[in-house]
Amino acid sequence: MAVVVNILKTFIALEFGKKILELDHEVDCIVEDFRKGKDPGLNVKIIYKKLDEAEKKREEAIKIRDDAVRIYDALVLAKAIYDATDKSTSIGAALNPAAAAIGYATRFIIDGVKKEISDLANVIEVVPTLAKNFGSFLKRSKKKIALAAAAYAAKAIARKDRRNMVG
Repeated sequence: MAVVVNILKTFIALEFGKKILELDHEVDCIVEDFRKGKDPGLNVKIIYKKLDEAEKKREEAIKIRDDAVRIYDALVLAKAIYDATDKSTSIGAALNPAAAAIGYATRFIIDGVKKEISDLANVIEVVPTLAKNFGSFLKRSKKKIALAAAAYAAKAIARKDRRNMVG
């Protein structure tokens, strides 16, 4: 596995996978507090701040993907250049043993580049979908908190009204 692909996969795993689990748990805890009649207080502001930071990370992932596309294009170009020079290397290898050794060594490098191109293409294809899903998760989480807060406020008003009617 290549360096660029590893960096992208690590970033995606940290920022999308682990963040979703962490944020989902925190959102569920806040919603549960609202449903139990507890006021989560500052936790709502904190989670909204975390959700906004996660949105920035999502945008950063899209920018990293754009950089990866440029790297991918450069690797494809390098492979095309190698393919063009490979034929001349074969002719030179017939006349010079050193050229044959260099040509043989560059084939190993190009095999690595081919694998890098393939892996990078796979990751580049996946990032937009993951970013879209992550954005949807963030919107759903904010909506979930807002609905729970609204229900909590409605219950609080109803409690207050009942108390005023009795007293």
